[in-house]
Amino acid sequence: MRLPRPTLAQALVAGWVLAAAACAGAGFLVVVTGAGDRLGGGLMALGLAGLAGGLGVGSRLIESGAGAVEDRDAPFDRGDPGDEPMPLSPARRRLLLGGGAAATLVAVTGIRVLGPDPERLRGTAWRAGARLVTTEGRPVHVGDLRPGATLTVLPEGASAAFEAETILVRLEPGQTLRPPGRAEWSAEGYVAYSRLCTHMGCPVGLYEQRTNTLLCPCHQAGFAVLEGARPLFGPAWRPLPQLPLTVDADGHLVAGGDFDDVTGPGFWGRPS
Repeated sequence: MRLPRPTLAQALVAGWVLAAAACAGAGFLVVVTGAGDRLGGGLMALGLAGLAGGLGVGSRLIESGAGAVEDRDAPFDRGDPGDEPMPLSPARRRLLLGGGAAATLVAVTGIRVLGPDPERLRGTAWRAGARLVTTEGRPVHVGDLRPGATLTVLPEGASAAFEAETILVRLEPGQTLRPPGRAEWSAEGYVAYSRLCTHMGCPVGLYEQRTNTLLCPCHQAGFAVLEGARPLFGPAWRPLPQLPLTVDADGHLVAGGDFDDVTGPGFWGRPS
């Protein structure tokens, strides 16, 4: 493959790098402003394609020695060990810096599109005053569940917030929470815990009414409902985070705030 003259090749590399930077920057703005992850992902892909094109042409440019031609039959010269490397030309230095900036934008956009929002790793969509709603979006009234029944609930207006999924349990009459200071976390006999198992994040959806135990079906972890959902058996070592509950003037269950701990399994900075 014969490359064009160095000046033209450098212009091609610069064009690819600028296109990559423009696509990555636009993708980052799209994702940050909430215009759509799909559009942001598409722009990120175009940015990756631009980087690939720039790297392809740039590598050929470097291999070509910027126009220097050697006899292919000449003996290989290892050079003098004391020789210093040839410094980069200003044009190539600018290309490298531009490529690095474009790669950084692509990487940041990719993390933002493909990875979770870092704030969601430490908090959820639950806020004080948020009504508990079913997966169909119906507000939960204090009279909806019989004692011993359970229901999966979410904060109103955040139906896609998987990290906020909650298992709501109505206790039997006379049952109370044993941990000191947690009695006010229940309301009208209801108690709520994160539905994400603290072992591997599986949905905790089984409730053994006789022993007041929430069960994870994936790896058979059990949690004591009356004792702050502390682990009873299985691989989970951390309690299910608890959601404080109150009741509004219309008799609907509402959250008193966010969970008391991070939901789901461990992540960086904390053992799993």
